[in-house]
Amino acid sequence: MTLTHYLAVLRARTRLIALVFGLVLAAVVAATLMMSARYAAKSQVLIDVKSPDPVAGSVLPAHLLASYIATQVELIGSERVALRVVGKLALHQRPEWIEAYAKRETASDESIELFVARALLKGLKVRPSKDSNLLDVTYSARDRAQVAPLANAFVDAYVDETVDIRVGPARQTREFFEAQSKQYREALQQATARLNEFRASRGLTTTDERDDIENLRLQQLQTQLTDAQSSRIDATRRGESAASARRSGTGDVPEVLSNSLIQSLKVELSRSEARLQERSATLGPNHPEILRLKQEIDSMSNRLAKETESIVSTLGRSAQVASQREAELAEQVKRQRAIVLANKSARETVLTLQRDVDVAQRSYDSLVQRLTQASLESQATQANVSVIARATTPNLPASPNIPLNLSIGIVLGSLLGVLSALVAESFRGRIRFAEDLGQATGSELVTSLRPAPVGAVTLARKQSAPALGMAPARREPETATDRPVGGPDTDGSAGQANLDTGRAQAKDSVGDALIDAGLLSPADAEEIEAAARQSGERFGDAAVSSGKLTRDELAIALSVRSAFPLLDPKTSHVAPQVVAAFDVDHPFMDDLRMLRTQIKAQFRQAGETAGRVVAVVSNGSGEGKTFTAANLAVSFAQLGDRTLLIDGDMRTGTLHRMFALGNEAGLSSLLGLRCRLADALQHVPGLTNLTVMSSGPEVVSPSDLLGHNVVEQLIAVLSRNFDVVIIDTPSAAERPDASLIVSAAKNYVVVARQNQTLTRAVEELTSKLDKLGSRMMGSVLVKA
Repeated sequence: MTLTHYLAVLRARTRLIALVFGLVLAAVVAATLMMSARYAAKSQVLIDVKSPDPVAGSVLPAHLLASYIATQVELIGSERVALRVVGKLALHQRPEWIEAYAKRETASDESIELFVARALLKGLKVRPSKDSNLLDVTYSARDRAQVAPLANAFVDAYVDETVDIRVGPARQTREFFEAQSKQYREALQQATARLNEFRASRGLTTTDERDDIENLRLQQLQTQLTDAQSSRIDATRRGESAASARRSGTGDVPEVLSNSLIQSLKVELSRSEARLQERSATLGPNHPEILRLKQEIDSMSNRLAKETESIVSTLGRSAQVASQREAELAEQVKRQRAIVLANKSARETVLTLQRDVDVAQRSYDSLVQRLTQASLESQATQANVSVIARATTPNLPASPNIPLNLSIGIVLGSLLGVLSALVAESFRGRIRFAEDLGQATGSELVTSLRPAPVGAVTLARKQSAPALGMAPARREPETATDRPVGGPDTDGSAGQANLDTGRAQAKDSVGDALIDAGLLSPADAEEIEAAARQSGERFGDAAVSSGKLTRDELAIALSVRSAFPLLDPKTSHVAPQVVAAFDVDHPFMDDLRMLRTQIKAQFRQAGETAGRVVAVVSNGSGEGKTFTAANLAVSFAQLGDRTLLIDGDMRTGTLHRMFALGNEAGLSSLLGLRCRLADALQHVPGLTNLTVMSSGPEVVSPSDLLGHNVVEQLIAVLSRNFDVVIIDTPSAAERPDASLIVSAAKNYVVVARQNQTLTRAVEELTSKLDKLGSRMMGSVLVKA
């Protein structure tokens, strides 16, 4: 359903909505009047959410603001705050509360303080203000004098509770940190003592000078050792070389050769040997000078040998000394290395002990800092809550709130009214729109008609200028009393004079138009009229068959007729509901012409040129079936079709009253063989081509008359003499007459009234008529 459908449903079920609305509103008003008065007082507090801890000065993250406010709301409404209020105001000692505690319904172990606190919470309402940090603390009760003190008491208790919540844990934290600080202080003292004791035992200072000296000394000894090793190697090499030279007797020892004394002795020896050799040439071997020179040479040789031996011995002793020096230095290096390693180990131990002291110091400092903060927090009495407004004694009751209750009643009544309308529509849905009727009937041809009110018919009809310069002719036909009268004989000849009169009326309408258009002469018209009477054709068809004019010329002549036979509402007794008889330019006629065009189009598609019969049916009474049939018949007659309108409701027929006709002879008397066909046919004065057969006198059982084959025979006779036969049927839901008529007519149009006809009823009616083998030619929605 679309919004338009919903609005239509609500508009159609206005009475139901109004009834439900009235009942709900009355119930709300009655409940409001029965409610006892309650008074309410409100206090306001402001919460500093940006810095909830005034001592630490921490800032609350933005994503925690909502949860923090919600927590404060729950805290105000907690039993803990209520118990504080009870203790502060000593409510548990008041007689009324003691009496209420004694009369409590269920015996439990709760104390009177808890009982009073829980009772107080029922009147408390805490609500955060929108987009702010304000909390509205409202207390309501029947006693006007108590609400303000209780509201303020809850605010004060909340502030005190906020302080206690912060101070209580801070005091416990302070006590814990005080105990821990003693332990950490003792640990620091022990670590410092161990460090000092170790330093004292090792003679260590806080500086690294001793380590540097020992390391420098070790480096020096290592350098000396290296030098001693080099000296020892060199001395050993020279000693070995000297020893080797001495053993070989060469004396080619560098130290010997390079010795100045050895060199001088060798020079003196060379000189002495030269003098001896020189003197031996002149002197004998025993010459004193020769002997002296030999003695001198021997002495110098011995001395040279001694000096050489001394140098070689010295070289050997130097190697030994170098070896001893190396060994001494190596021992010193070893001892010094041990000293350095011992110092390094002591230094690492000092560092370890120092780290223990540092760790103990930092832990102790952090603990002291937290202890200081906890001490400040435990002594703080300032909360992050400020009282903005305190409650005052109200002058007027807060409930019942009559405007609010009435508003709720109006809204609730409207909703329930709308809901009841939709529920009622779901169980008994009605036809609201043409689409609804199309879905219910399965027809794609749905026409909407809106009945014109009694005063809506125009008193003066518009006159349009004749097309092609031709003035439309209009002639009053003769009345039904001037026609010959016949009966429904089996050969179909009864009432033939009356039917011929109908053809003459068609000639008066079509023939005059063709004569006025210059397409036929009066003599041709008379000839064609005779041929039409003989062949039973319409005047226009007979004119085309005779060759007097073509089909196109006939169509042009008929299309230029802009004036239809209409009635004067001042003088005519026809009911104003037959709008088509008074005003062809009325907006209603557009929908009616659309319905007529749909029916004619279906007749052409089926190849039916004669015997076209349509039954107009509806499920219930008052749905516009008779109104549709009457106006549709007038519309066909205005188009030039010989039209017969039959009132098939032989119990409560109304067509004779609608067209101001008699009802002495009609369908019931014709089927009962109490009159002839001519007696049952009546012409409406002023309406060309329209003949009406009323329902006739009321009969007890119309179904018995309609059940005979005479109905089908009668329709066959009428369909051969009229272009269109329209039958107004009784209500299908009230009696089976409509089904019998539709079965004989073979064609039917379903009529439903907007907002009145049930959808399910239309579906069942269409299904039942389809089973009879009849064809639905369309559906009509008569708008309310």
